[in-house]
Amino acid sequence: MDNILGKKRKICTTVDEKNNKKKDQDIDQDTEKDNIKKLLIKRRKTEKERYRCAKQIEECKRVEKKLNKKIYNLCEHEWLAEDRQMYEKRWYLCGKCGLYRNSYMYR
Repeated sequence: MDNILGKKRKICTTVDEKNNKKKDQDIDQDTEKDNIKKLLIKRRKTEKERYRCAKQIEECKRVEKKLNKKIYNLCEHEWLAEDRQMYEKRWYLCGKCGLYRNSYMYR
């Protein structure tokens, strides 16, 4: 009789161990899902930050363009020729404000 109970105990313990392993695997999968969710949230935050920064850069470019236009119209330019290669077009820079002599760039 003792031998039969021993076998039942072994069977019960192996079933319990299998159940515990399944629970551990389920917990591991849940933590992986939680990690994935956290990573997805973090990725979304970084995307939002990138778009916000890109928008801010575009706004800075617009402001810079307006400022260049005002500077070009107000400056009493002193044009200096830029160094060039033999067959390149000659560009002129203002010695005071540093803008190019091209009114189309500052409209």
